[in-house]
Parts: sequence; C-alpha cells; structure tokens
Amino acid sequence: MEQRLLEGLVFLVVDGTTGPGRTMAVRLCAHGARVAVVGVVLPGRPDDVTAAAALTCQEMTRPGRVALPYQLDPADGDAVGRLLAEVWEDLGPVSAALVVVPRDTESPGPPAVIRTLSARIAESLPDGCRHLELDPGRGGRDRHALSAQDTWAQRVLKLLVNGPEPDSR
Repeated sequence: MEQRLLEGLVFLVVDGTTGPGRTMAVRLCAHGARVAVVGVVLPGRPDDVTAAAALTCQEMTRPGRVALPYQLDPADGDAVGRLLAEVWEDLGPVSAALVVVPRDTESPGPPAVIRTLSARIAESLPDGCRHLELDPGRGGRDRHALSAQDTWAQRVLKLLVNGPEPDSR
C-alpha cells in the first residue's frame, strides 16, 4: 500500500549523499519515487559531492527505479532555481523537497548552512510542491518542519524515518 503512495512522484533529496540523507533517498527510490539526489557543497567537507551523488544513484538504481545525481552550492544565489529547472527537465515536476540537515558533529557550520538553504528551497518551490525538513540534530517538536495538517507529508516522513527499508523489487 505505501509503495503506491510514492509511485512516480519526484523527490528532491538535499544532502542525500551520506548518512540520514542517503538512507532517505534509498527508501524513497525503493518505494517508487523518482529521486534527485542532491550533494551539497559545504565548507569543511572534503568529498566531491558530484561524485558522491553519482555513486549513491548508481548503488540504488535497479530496474524500475530512477535516481539522478545533482550538486548544489549554497554560496551561489541562483543555484536553487537552476536545480529545480534541471530536475523538472530530467525527471518531471518536483512533488516534494526533502532537506536533510546534518548533525552538528564538529562545527555548527554545515547544519546552519543547510537550514538556510532549506528556507531558500522552500521559497523557490512551485505551488503544490511540499517542503519537508528532517533535522536529526534538533530535538523536540521542531525536529521535523511540517504543517500539522499536512497528513500526506506526515505519512511520508513516518514511512521514511520509522519504516523498514522495503524489499528489493
């Protein structure tokens, strides 16, 4: 039943190359969503986000699953608009953007950058496109930025956070 919830929808997964973001991207793809895996250029991150996004997509793509890699540089003010246009062209209109805020491990820089980027993404999304923010480093009620009345978003987030990874198709 839950697989039909996401079948054919396009999800943008921001910071989807490592940790919780990668887990969410894999689960979305396994549940039928077409996934744009977005690597974010962050200060202090030595990895090549383009290569990391491509590797993540390669690992999760199987027959019937679609995942494409993208890169986003928060320092580029026009990058969000270009990203949304590119994803639209490649995968179709974005149904939801899931922004995964990294945990504050060694410095507060990356989480703060991603939270600011999340706000920019929310402002740039077309009408009807949902914005979900997963912030595992924040406790309490602010952990998931969702409208209390957005039951679809709540179901998706519950599926991704609490649900087991679906079996391979």
